[in-house]
Amino acid sequence: ALEIDERTVLSRALMVDDKVTVVTDSKTLIPFLLGQYIEVNGSQYTLNVLPDKERVADDLLQYTVTFENEIYQLYNKRLRHLGERDFDYFGDAADHLALIVGEMNTIDQSWSVGTVENTTRLNVTYAGDSCRTALTRMAEIFELEFKVAAKEITLSKRIGVDTLHEFKYGKGNGLYSLSQLAVNDKQLVTRVYGYGASKNLGTDYRNGSKALKIENEY
Repeated sequence: ALEIDERTVLSRALMVDDKVTVVTDSKTLIPFLLGQYIEVNGSQYTLNVLPDKERVADDLLQYTVTFENEIYQLYNKRLRHLGERDFDYFGDAADHLALIVGEMNTIDQSWSVGTVENTTRLNVTYAGDSCRTALTRMAEIFELEFKVAAKEITLSKRIGVDTLHEFKYGKGNGLYSLSQLAVNDKQLVTRVYGYGASKNLGTDYRNGSKALKIENEY
């Protein structure tokens, strides 16, 4: 069992981050396995990347273990439409979300569409996006916010709420540094799609495909 103390941190930011980081010490090796999970307030956080390990003394190992919420699973699937990874898609927010959820359901059929704000129909260009980056892209274009709960994705004009907390940077204001960390989308590969070059392809090649296709889809 992992020891939970002041070094255990729940990090959650709207549409960006939702993970638990546990720092724990052990005198013996801990056999962590991908797919192990913990539960926090009814939500499941999964080990998607093996933990960092450091020997801090002759007889002591320190592990930094990161458990990620289900939103990170959206990185596990590249968004494709009609076999293409680079494409334009026209529709309202519900149409775009249905496309993303449909792709997730090709690897995990437990994903669903929640409540979606009514919007006009817009064109969005997707270029090699994962379902996670595609979700952020379309939400920004439609000026919506999203949340993921129990693998159900909701899109709304406003999901976050304002607080009375105010943070200022500079001398005497208490905030000495401020940084933004990019979420790592280089997770364990579960399925590989092969694409060739885009040069010297005729306009009639495979219904206008923009890249040379390999026979086996993946």
